[in-house]
Parts: sequence; C-alpha cells; structure tokens
Amino acid sequence: MTAPAFPPPTWPTEARHAAQAYAQGDFFAAHEAWEDAWRAAQDPIAREVWQGLTQVAVACLHRQRGNPRGAVKVARRALKHLAAAPWVWQGLDVAALRRDLALWLADLLQGRDPGSCPRLRAPAAAPFPHARQVRSFVLREGRLTPAQRRALAQWGPHYGLPADQPVDPEAVFGRRAPLVLDIGFGDGQALLEQARAHPEWDFLGTEVYRPGVGALLQGLAREGLTNVRVFVADAWQVLTRALPDASLDGVQIFFPDPWPKRRHRKRRLLQPAFADLLARKLKPGGWLHLATDWPDYAAHMQAVLDTHPAFRNANPQGGPYPPARERRPTTKFEAKALAQGRPAQDFLYWRRKREGGKVVVGG
Repeated sequence: MTAPAFPPPTWPTEARHAAQAYAQGDFFAAHEAWEDAWRAAQDPIAREVWQGLTQVAVACLHRQRGNPRGAVKVARRALKHLAAAPWVWQGLDVAALRRDLALWLADLLQGRDPGSCPRLRAPAAAPFPHARQVRSFVLREGRLTPAQRRALAQWGPHYGLPADQPVDPEAVFGRRAPLVLDIGFGDGQALLEQARAHPEWDFLGTEVYRPGVGALLQGLAREGLTNVRVFVADAWQVLTRALPDASLDGVQIFFPDPWPKRRHRKRRLLQPAFADLLARKLKPGGWLHLATDWPDYAAHMQAVLDTHPAFRNANPQGGPYPPARERRPTTKFEAKALAQGRPAQDFLYWRRKREGGKVVVGG
C-alpha cells in the first residue's frame, strides 16, 4: 500500500512550503510560511491548526537557539491551538503530533534534552478510534487463585458490565448518584475502601487484570456493597462504546503503568487524545484525579493537562496538587514505591464549564 503524500496537495501553498522547511530544520522559514497560511485561512479549524503549527515551529526555533524557557512557553500555546482540531485533519495526524509534542514538552519541563522536534506525518491506516493504535498495558494474567476464580464465575454476572454496548448508569444502579470511573483499579482494594467510605457515590471500575477483578469481586460480595460495577476491558473501549457523554462526575487514575523507557512512552495511557475523550465523558464541573510515583510521568501529565482547554488545574500555579492526596486511599503500588524512595504526586483537574468559545477535540 502506497503511503499518502505529505504534505498533502490539498494544503495551501504556504502550508506545504512550511512543512517542507520544517522537515529540513528551517524553523524560521516554517513559522513564517505557516503564519501566512494562518492569516489567509477562513475556516476556524484551519486557523487553529496553522497557528498551532506556527507555534510548534517557533518552539523548535527557541530550543535550537538555546532558549528552553521560551520553547516551553510556546509549546504550551501550540498544544492549546492543536486541541481544536480533530485527531486526523486534512492528511495530518494531529493526535500523534499532540502526543509527541506533549512528550517533548515534558522533557523540557524536567530540564532534559527532548531530542528532535516532533515529526509531522500522515495518519496510519487504522480502525476507530484512530488515536488508539498502541496499547497502554501488557496483559500479564498472573495466577488466579481458586477463590478469585470462583468469584469471577459467581459474582461476575452480578457486578460485571458489557464494554461493547451502551450502559445506562441510572438503570444499572437503580438511582441517580454521583458517578465515578476508576481506570485500572489493580487489585481493587483501594476501590473497595472508597466504595465502603462513600455509599452515596456509585463507582464504575475498569481493569484488564483478571486476578485483580476477582479479588475486588470477593470483597464486594463479602461486604454486600451495591455501589460498584466492573468492566473487564480496556478503558478506551469502555469510554468509546459503553459510557454516554457527560455522564461522569469524576474519573480517577491511580498509578498507571509509567512505561519509563524513552522508546515506550507513547504507550502511556494519558495522552492528549485520551484527555479529549475524558473531557467528553465528564460532566462540566467534574473532576479528574491522577497519581503517579514516577517524576517523568508526572511531568508528562502536567504537559498534557495543563495545556488542555477542557481542564483547569486545581493548583493555580500548575503542577501537582498535594491536598488531593487526602481524597484517596493508599494503594499497594504506592506503598511499594515509597519503600523504594519514590513518593507519589497527585494531580487534580476540573472539567471546565466553559471553554472560551474554542472547539475541543471530538475524535
């Protein structure tokens, strides 16, 4: 199969010249040409994309000239502009560009060399959702104990939900209550503790690790809790197929796989496209709580969410929000990390009620 031409012939002449200059490392010429395309554009999405690409070129120019602080400032602006575009727009893989730019920014925030500037590319042929081509997890099944196996068989039909069809949370729980999605609940003990402490909340948990699901089902059945339901599925599938838009009051992601090796960072769950999806599923005013013990992933979370137009950091200075630690139990992963000298960092973001008139990505 022949790869699509890039830059595509449908782009205006100025934008094609800019892309060619950018690929050759001439960021000054690229920024000038994209700025010309931006000034000439009438379509609002095109204006956002050309302005975003202008800022990408300027950020690269700052870094080329030894000004990392300037590169950070401009890269943040670029991510905000590019968030207005669909994941694929006129032959440009916007989702991949935003992902790579967020990783590039995270390196700069940590004072590290980010390497080459983010690459522009045509989208790869992939089924929907386009931006979900790389798994954020490796399925290590582990050993199911006899008790976990029995819990899956006995209680799975009661607590489990299908991830491949729409779910009505009010019908599932038989009431209207604040709804929280826990993504990747691990062994389930922290979720169990939260459900016990907040009977007025309803919880949906998603996890691919069946021993952890079995352990959670054991606890739910033992304590007779009725405010938890479980998806044994990837979070992307749950969010794209099962949950209605604006249905969640909160989302929590505690200690996701950090994928610490540089070549694996694109596998991380929290990427700009995933933030777009969370923004669609959260109610206006809803919250997103994240925790990690890896400083590199913390910088990545900050790069993605501090620049996303749909989210507002609870910390007005940006970065972690320590008071959020009181909102969650201690997890097994956190205790292990503390023993190894890696304290957790918590982030809390609010879903904006208004977004300044800008379009937020819909996929």
